[in-house]
Amino acid sequence: MNIVYMYSPNTDNQLYTGQGRLMAKVMESGDGQDWQLNKDIVACNEYMLENQLNCDVTFTFPTEDSSISAHTYVLISRSPVFYAMFAGPARDESGKVAIQDISEDCFNEMLRYL
Repeated sequence: MNIVYMYSPNTDNQLYTGQGRLMAKVMESGDGQDWQLNKDIVACNEYMLENQLNCDVTFTFPTEDSSISAHTYVLISRSPVFYAMFAGPARDESGKVAIQDISEDCFNEMLRYL
């Protein structure tokens, strides 16, 4: 049996099966924004990056004594260098990468571009 899910954000923010049975109420994020609803994947990924949601790698910047966290799935899908770093045979599984030759601001802009 195939189940078809329908969602209508203009009515009651609830998820129904194709047969009309209620499956779940769509919840708002903790800050009251519907950051997932009616957004494309780019907007959702940007929100997750900016709010550091479920990040799985951290880039450190020793000269600035700071760090930025990111999502490896986005990095490896958009860059062959990051693919080699996180999915290739010589992958680093520590979850931390030291960045020596670029500022935190520039690196953050690159992440937003990806």
